[in-house]
Amino acid sequence: MTALPFSRLPDSALRKSLAQMRLVEQLSLSVLSKNMKQLITMQKRAPNLVHINVMQTTSLTLRTKSIPDVNFGFGPHQSTVTVEMKKSTRSKIESTELNVPGFTVKKWIEHIIDVFSRKVQLNIQDAQGRSIAEVYELVKQINIVTLHSELFEIPNHFMKMFPSIETLGVFTESMPPSIYIRNLKLVRGSNMTLNNLLTSNCSQFVTQDSQFSSKDLNLLLKHWLRGLTPRLLNIVMLFSEANENRLVETIIFDGIIDYIALKLHGLKEFKVEKHDGTKATVAYCATSGTFFSIKID
Repeated sequence: MTALPFSRLPDSALRKSLAQMRLVEQLSLSVLSKNMKQLITMQKRAPNLVHINVMQTTSLTLRTKSIPDVNFGFGPHQSTVTVEMKKSTRSKIESTELNVPGFTVKKWIEHIIDVFSRKVQLNIQDAQGRSIAEVYELVKQINIVTLHSELFEIPNHFMKMFPSIETLGVFTESMPPSIYIRNLKLVRGSNMTLNNLLTSNCSQFVTQDSQFSSKDLNLLLKHWLRGLTPRLLNIVMLFSEANENRLVETIIFDGIIDYIALKLHGLKEFKVEKHDGTKATVAYCATSGTFFSIKID
């Protein structure tokens, strides 16, 4: 392959030239050789987040602080990727098609992530006819940090498939217990049980369509006050239907002494304190019963 003229520039000038190029130009060059890929990968840039979107088709979204989102789409010819991006938030979308013989969707995904980001979120939704095994084959060489799934029944070996996950959102009928014993930063989902929360090593939870009663919340608070959930930082519970009788103060704080009321209108807030001095703020919506939270101070 004939060397490009600018590739003969001194190292500092070459790096400056590469830094001034648009992302699609950098991507075009990065597939030419291992050396060029390394030079572009070494460019100093703000941390980027790549979303792998698995639906009926697969696409990537690169999110940065410096430019609008860049979208990568893969068509029926796997060696081709279509890059859609804007110069600014108000400009029109510009589309560029790149073709590298021998590249597959899997190879393109790995290449784009290698060059532009190490922080990856996998989104699985509306992926009819696609199995968890198929998705895993596509991304098994990638360190997935965040995973959001609305599709699959989660297998028991799920956490072994995605060992680098820090944040997990799963909206299926159930999640295996192996998820809760991992030291995850955040778990979002539905159908969580009281036992899941009491035995978990996760730091933060957001539960949707919650089924917890005031008695459950009382047990959860007592569990925390005894120091049995040391990693817990925050719990947010969202209830789908309004019920002004769902959250009852006398039941939630039954047997808990010295709790302090902070606000008594609309959203009620209370302070509770463990023996070691650690405090938590308990809040809930008394009028609708659709929100409850515990935040460790």
